[in-house]
Amino acid sequence: MQKSRIIRNTFYIQLSTYIISDLTQMIGNIVDGVIIGRCLGVDSMAAFGIVSPIMVVFALIGAIVQTGSRNRFTRLLGEGKTEDAQKIFSLSFLLSAGFGAALMIIILIFSTPIAAALGASGNAAELLPKARAYLIGISIGLPAINAMRILNGFLPIDNDRQLPMISSLALTVSDIIFDLIAAFVLHGDTLEMGIATSISYYVAFAVLLLHFRRKNIILRVSAKALPWKELPGIIVQGLPMGICRISYTVRVAFMNRILASVATASAIAAYSVYQQADDLLRCLTIGMADTVAVIAGILMGEEDRPKMKRLLF
Repeated sequence: MQKSRIIRNTFYIQLSTYIISDLTQMIGNIVDGVIIGRCLGVDSMAAFGIVSPIMVVFALIGAIVQTGSRNRFTRLLGEGKTEDAQKIFSLSFLLSAGFGAALMIIILIFSTPIAAALGASGNAAELLPKARAYLIGISIGLPAINAMRILNGFLPIDNDRQLPMISSLALTVSDIIFDLIAAFVLHGDTLEMGIATSISYYVAFAVLLLHFRRKNIILRVSAKALPWKELPGIIVQGLPMGICRISYTVRVAFMNRILASVATASAIAAYSVYQQADDLLRCLTIGMADTVAVIAGILMGEEDRPKMKRLLF
């Protein structure tokens, strides 16, 4: 009975943390959708709706690496191999941030064809400049977005459940403030909105970095002796999450292209509103999956089958 209570309490504590953590990845998108829709008009909202699905892919490598490396990390902790676990974390953090920077450069170079492929074509061709501008603005935050994905997934394991929540609050408040400044002070459009959100992600990322000022933490970042041989296994374990994200983006982009060919910008804007609601609900299921994955990894390392059964129940 005592063991069941421990598993239950741990599950609910971690669940709330991971729901907030996953919500953090979507807050910038949600805030932008609300303010763009209310302040910049239908065309800007439609352009935002065309680009917003790729936000899921923006954190693709972060999601894949986080899922795979976290499973390996927790299992090593359960086996008492703390130093090996720290190397796994270092590899995942540096790889995600580096890939985010590389992807940012690619998007800045090929922003026009990417925006067109996402649906800024056909009847929606006039939305291409606005869609391209938002894509450029939001891509600037890619290194922070991917690095945050890793930190939000690992900090609760290191007994720091408060900082991801504070980071999420900082992201929300700063994004609202910067977006309102972009709309009413700078009189900007989608480019300024994208840049404002990117800045907000860096603010939230800076908050998460405060974790490394604490004493007696498990997480350490070092570029020395990175376990590259673990990378194939990490990618394989995280691949289902990657496929899920790519499939989501392709589905939404396909729907946008259909709307662009048979309807108007207003229809794309309406579909974008639906996607905002869907993002909020997905945080619940993704957060639950993350919680199970983390606790299960530790229990697998300890080879505690009774607690594993209770967790899955």
